[in-house]
Amino acid sequence: MSDEQIIIDLPPPGTLIRDLAVTAINMVGAFGEASISLKGNAAVISHRSLQDALSRFSNEIHYIYRVKNKGKNIRWPYLHVNDKGTLKKVIPQSQLDRIETYGDAAEYFIREIPQLLGKGGRLSIKVGRSSIQLGQGKLSMFQLFKVEFYEKALSYNMPYQLDLDVRMDDAWASLLLAGFVVSYMGMRVSDGVVLSTIPDIYDRCSQNSWLAINMASTLYNVPTNPTIPYMLYIYATAILLEDPKNRGDMLSDIPEGLELFEKLFGDKCENRWVRGVGLRIHRIALAGRTFTEVSREDLTIGGEIARLADLCDQDNLGCNCLQQVRDFIRRGLGTEEPKVLNAVTMLYEALIGSKDPSEASYYIARAIRDQEEREGRQIINIRCFKRLVEVLTGLTIR
Repeated sequence: MSDEQIIIDLPPPGTLIRDLAVTAINMVGAFGEASISLKGNAAVISHRSLQDALSRFSNEIHYIYRVKNKGKNIRWPYLHVNDKGTLKKVIPQSQLDRIETYGDAAEYFIREIPQLLGKGGRLSIKVGRSSIQLGQGKLSMFQLFKVEFYEKALSYNMPYQLDLDVRMDDAWASLLLAGFVVSYMGMRVSDGVVLSTIPDIYDRCSQNSWLAINMASTLYNVPTNPTIPYMLYIYATAILLEDPKNRGDMLSDIPEGLELFEKLFGDKCENRWVRGVGLRIHRIALAGRTFTEVSREDLTIGGEIARLADLCDQDNLGCNCLQQVRDFIRRGLGTEEPKVLNAVTMLYEALIGSKDPSEASYYIARAIRDQEEREGRQIINIRCFKRLVEVLTGLTIR
């Protein structure tokens, strides 16, 4: 018996709607255990029963929505007034009255995914000189997802030279909102709406690793600026969560998150972090009544900084040293202390080989000492700092 298929045309490169679609497609593979392949500019999802695969996908995305709602200070952006009007066309008024945020809208559409997509076929796209139509195009695209098409946006009218009319149908709305839920990391005072998307089709190990990074960023309400402290901090957090001994303590107040991370790290992946996991950070501001993307960055978690995990050793220290260094790195996020930020930057540069590790170690030691004198307490103990120098230099310190 041949597999059932649904073919999804991919939106134009450089658009947020493409990144949301690709993210959702990856999660169909991860949660629905479906096969994902690329055929030209389309993704082909195959499974012996699409309905079963999409039901599992729908259930897991809804579960993630509930877990994210348990995170610290998590809140979803309110629906734009135009989007509220759009939803009137497909959602009964009795249910529409309860939908105030994009999270509420996503929760509604996610439940409809098996019905909207389960019959297979094709989710088509038509791109014209002044329009992009996803599916039947009976609905206007959500304002939050049109961030490239406004005057102050990061990539205004690129690669397009005319004002674009972007439309979709309810099947596309369900897919994009599923991608939004899983990529949403919260709203930050400094960053606005923050999304972390998957830029390409990943294997199962990278899909789970990406989701672990995303969930850790969301549940711990981690600022994504400056970029270098964020990469180091969230990587250290992921390493700690990978260890069952640490996981229970770190997620004691979010039991739903504990269950999710046990699933994500259940399959042992060789070189999970050594090869690195790519993610794309979108920062979206609301100016007046318009959402605009103010920055977009492609980051790799792990890869060149993977040896930071060597702070977890077998010499009766466990991961205590990594925890101490992680807490110091956290001070570089949103900090007004230039010495701390410079020290964390030097740590990163030493890890990737662009800074002399001895010079970096000296500067980090001075920065730690200054902070300890200011606070009147120890931040990183001597044994741990020696271990950090060993990791950076490759030397054994007695």
